[in-house]
Amino acid sequence: MSRRILAVVLTVLLAAVSPLQLQAAYADDAVSYAVGEEEVRPDADARDTAAEEIPAGEETEEAASAEEAAEAAEEAEAETDTYEDAVSENETVSADDTGYSEMTDEAYGTEPLYDSAVVCRTRQEAYQAVRDIIRNRTNNSAKYGFDQETDPEAVKMNAGQPYNNYVFDRIMVRSDVFRHNQIMMEDVCDFNNERDGMKPWEGDYILHCIGDSERTTTHWMHPIPFDCVTGSDGEDYDVFNVYLPLITTREEEAAVDNKVADLMATTFAGVKDGTDEQKIRAVYNYVTKNVSGTVSGAGGSDRRYPKYHTAYHALIKGNGTCQSFAMLFTRLSRELGVPSKVIMGTDANNHTYNIVRDGSYWYYTDCNQGKYHKAANEFSRTKEQSKFLTQEFINSYLSKIKNSSYSYKSISMTVVTSDGSEAFTGNYEEVCAYIVDRINENPGGSEKYTIRLDGNAAVQTGLS
Repeated sequence: MSRRILAVVLTVLLAAVSPLQLQAAYADDAVSYAVGEEEVRPDADARDTAAEEIPAGEETEEAASAEEAAEAAEEAEAETDTYEDAVSENETVSADDTGYSEMTDEAYGTEPLYDSAVVCRTRQEAYQAVRDIIRNRTNNSAKYGFDQETDPEAVKMNAGQPYNNYVFDRIMVRSDVFRHNQIMMEDVCDFNNERDGMKPWEGDYILHCIGDSERTTTHWMHPIPFDCVTGSDGEDYDVFNVYLPLITTREEEAAVDNKVADLMATTFAGVKDGTDEQKIRAVYNYVTKNVSGTVSGAGGSDRRYPKYHTAYHALIKGNGTCQSFAMLFTRLSRELGVPSKVIMGTDANNHTYNIVRDGSYWYYTDCNQGKYHKAANEFSRTKEQSKFLTQEFINSYLSKIKNSSYSYKSISMTVVTSDGSEAFTGNYEEVCAYIVDRINENPGGSEKYTIRLDGNAAVQTGLS
C-alpha cells in the first residue's frame, strides 16, 4: 500500500473516531482526494439599499421578500455550500521576498521539466508558495504543457468542466513535509488559526476566492503530489500541481488594491492610530453606507452569479450579496490591523456575516443586516455551518466571542500501542504523521494502534 493511500486511510479512520475533535474538512475531503464542490445560493437576506450610519446598540433589519425566500428554499435542496468569494493581488512576489529554499535546475537531471518551480523545505514555505500563486494569479500552464481540457488529472479535478479563470503552477516540497499527501487549502488560508504576519489579502480573503468566475457550481481539488524527484541535496521532493479556479481576475484585484490604498489614505486615515473599536466602527459605517444589497451587473438579477459574492463587486461595483459585504468588511478591517473572520450560517441562503476581535473578545457584526458589535446573546442567527464547528475553530474563535455558549476543549490525542504503552501525544496532523511513519518503517507489520482523545474512552484503529 502506498504512503499516500495509507495517509488517506488513516485520515478516514481517525475521523470516524470524533468528527468534532478531528477536523471534519480533512475527513470529508480525504475520502475522495479532496474534491471540493462549492455552490452559490441566492441571498435572501440582502437589503435593497445600503444602511445608514448607526450608533452602537441599534439595529436595522430588513427581511427579504416572500418571493425571494421561496425561490431560495426551492434551490436550497439542490445546493450544499455558499459560493466562495474573490481575492488576491497583482503584485508579483519574488523568491527573495519569501525566503523560499533555492535549488538549481541541474539538480533534477533527466526528470520532467520542473525548472523554476518553487522549492519548499517546510510546511509554511509550501503554504506561502500556494498563497503567492493565488495572490499573483500565476498561470504557467503553457510553460508546463498543461491543457485543462485534455489533461486526465485536470479533467478529474474540474469534473469535465474547464475553468473560466484559473491559476496553474508547480511547487516542489520535501517529501517528509506532507508525506505524499495533499496540501489542504484550509491550512494554506489559516482557516482555523490566526497566523502572525498574515496579510489582509490572505486568510479568508484567499479561501473564499476559490470557484469559477461564471458557473454557480465548481468542482475543484486540493493540490496533490503527482511525482517525486531527488534533489542535489539527496532529499526527495514531491511535485505538486497547484490548479485552482478563481472568481476574480488579476485586473479586478488590482482595482481592489488601488481602491483600498486610496481609502486608507483618505477615509480611514483618521482612525489608523485609533482604538480597535474606532477602526471597526469606521469600516462598518463605510460598508453599510456604500454597498447595496440589490445586485446588478453582468449577472443581471441572479443572486447566484459568482462575482456578486466578492469583495470586488461590493467595493468597485457598489453592490453584492451578504457574502460580499462580509468579504469587504474583513479585507478592510485587516488592512487596519483588526482581525476578523467570515462566518456562514445553515439557513436556506447560507447567510454570511463577520466576527471581529476587539480587545480580548470577538463580536458579531453583520453589515448586510445592520447589526453592529454584538455579543453572542445579542445576535440572532442560525447554527453555523459544520466547517466552523470543529473544535479547533471553536477554540480559536467561537469560544472567544463575548458571552459565547461554545467552550474551549483540548484536542490533543495519544497513540497507544497494542501492549498498552503510550507511544505518542500530539494534535491531529502530528498523530497522522506518527502512525504513517511507523507503518512505513515496518510495511509488513500488523501493529494495532489505539487513538485516545481528551481522556475519552479509547477507540481502536487497526492498520496493517
